[in-house]
Amino acid sequence: MQSGLVVGVDRRQGVVEQVVARVQELEVERVVQRQRARVPPVPVEPVLLQGAARSADLEQVRPVEQGGFGCRVPRLAGDQGRLTADAGVTEMRDGLVAQVGGAQRVLDSSVEYAKNRVQFGRPIGSFQAIKHKCADMLLDVESAKSAAYYAAWAAQERNDELPIAASLAKSFCSEAYFHCAAENIQIHGGIGFTWEHPAHLYFKRAKSSELFLGDPAYHRELLAQRLGV
Repeated sequence: MQSGLVVGVDRRQGVVEQVVARVQELEVERVVQRQRARVPPVPVEPVLLQGAARSADLEQVRPVEQGGFGCRVPRLAGDQGRLTADAGVTEMRDGLVAQVGGAQRVLDSSVEYAKNRVQFGRPIGSFQAIKHKCADMLLDVESAKSAAYYAAWAAQERNDELPIAASLAKSFCSEAYFHCAAENIQIHGGIGFTWEHPAHLYFKRAKSSELFLGDPAYHRELLAQRLGV
């Protein structure tokens, strides 16, 4: 029995490493695509932040197209023609991988900080409130993985349940990532709210990816329509 548990842990660790590696690859791919597209940025007026003037650039707003299985798929400005169904599946798959990998990363960050941060003479991870937060985050991450795996399998096998699996996975993974990113800030406390800490970056990415290819409410509506609810 013990050996079986060890094998299970090793397999799950291998899956986590693959997801994290894929997320890193996606980040590189996005940078390359932006460079190739040469989309001119939209200038934004400098904002006074903590006494220092900072400016920001936003990418040109990109229109959306209808994907192959009912989800909204972004289209690069100036792109000719509609994206194919295969491209829509790829976009959805990559989006789910990024969400699951991001949720796993903020969970790991929260657990690590809870072990090392000492308050009132003991690690904050020993307090029940922090334990509950971490446990809820773990439940979200593991459930999101299962939903993403099922959607990926349906896409690979061209299964008839792909539209349902895709909407189910997108709605759940979006909310799971956003919830974990928000809890990560709470567990880090004061440092988690600062500009210098990366927690806010995951929170922003979670919110943007939540809207990417349709928000959870949009996909739940699609799911209800397909199930005839």
